[in-house]
Amino acid sequence: MAIKVQGTVRAALQLLVSDSQDNAALAAQVDAGFPALVIPASADAIFDKKATLVASGTVDHDLAGALTNPLRAVVTFARVFAIAIAADDANVNDVVLGGASTPFLGPFADATDKLKIPPGGAALLQAKGPTGWVVTPATADLLRVANGGAGTSVGYRLIVLGSSV
Repeated sequence: MAIKVQGTVRAALQLLVSDSQDNAALAAQVDAGFPALVIPASADAIFDKKATLVASGTVDHDLAGALTNPLRAVVTFARVFAIAIAADDANVNDVVLGGASTPFLGPFADATDKLKIPPGGAALLQAKGPTGWVVTPATADLLRVANGGAGTSVGYRLIVLGSSV
């Protein structure tokens, strides 16, 4: 089966800023569209996982290992084009992305970098262009998701989009 992923990844802000002062209403609109990622033709790997981590728990997603796509086929990433992560609203603790022992560096500056997602928060990271971020099997291929605290579990959804070549 030849897998193909098509679409566009987008993020935008549409805001209305207003203030009433001396009975005169002031308003301004802020529209900020970030560069859209047109998914490269080589995109054939997607991982989509909704999961719960126990208190203080971690899970390492091996991007060059045995992850499965939504069609339940095994995927092995050679390149990553986008990562989306969302923390459940009901979480008490943060969800933490990054910091594995042989970490996928992708958008991170170094192996110890982590991104904290607060309860109800989300992040979208994208690499524009056909090359994306390189996944190096065995030495730089783990994408860690961790519970940022003790006492309660956390729920999250992680989506990774990339290619196997």
